Amino acid sequence: MTDDHNVRERILQAAIEIIDASGEASLRVVAVAKNAGVTQGMIKYYFQTRDNLVSEAQISRFLATAAEDIEYIAQVTEASSTPEEYRANLRGLLAVIVNTRRWPQRAVRITTFGAATKRPDMMASIAHANSLFIDRAVEVYQMARDRGFIVPSCDMRALALVVQGTVLGLYLSDIDKHRPSDEEMLEAILLSIDGFLVK
Repeated sequence: MTDDHNVRERILQAAIEIIDASGEASLRVVAVAKNAGVTQGMIKYYFQTRDNLVSEAQISRFLATAAEDIEYIAQVTEASSTPEEYRANLRGLLAVIVNTRRWPQRAVRITTFGAATKRPDMMASIAHANSLFIDRAVEVYQMARDRGFIVPSCDMRALALVVQGTVLGLYLSDIDKHRPSDEEMLEAILLSIDGFLVK
């Protein structure tokens, strides 16, 4: 890894930490420079503008949380030998994902979409990144289908989008003052994806 890349990553990480702590409106280039141990000129060199820095930080936040979930599903697939075992392992993973303690990860994705609403370039970058994420999810679900865990007639991209939509939709449950229990949410999600799974 080059020094250039390391400096750029330090700046990006400092920006992400500020956004995570207090939102993008609070991000000041001077604070990012101080936290990253660089000059403001270096931030300008790597990102040109504060808006570019914010956009890249938001995109990085989104990608980190999205990639984590699909890699867990890949691990579940690889660790399963039968459809029953896959279902049980998937249930265990979904129990972790549904947990209310995961709301910060869901909030990152939702706030990133919100931040991109009036920024066409940022939305295009997120859309591109999301397509790559969905491509990876399709690969993982194809592996599960090839191993006999997912029904053969299922469209893998549709499944990937349904799962992603379900995970993002959990944000609504996070802010619902009458939210069902984690177990009730888990059962509802399992029912919604049951048609994709081999019995």
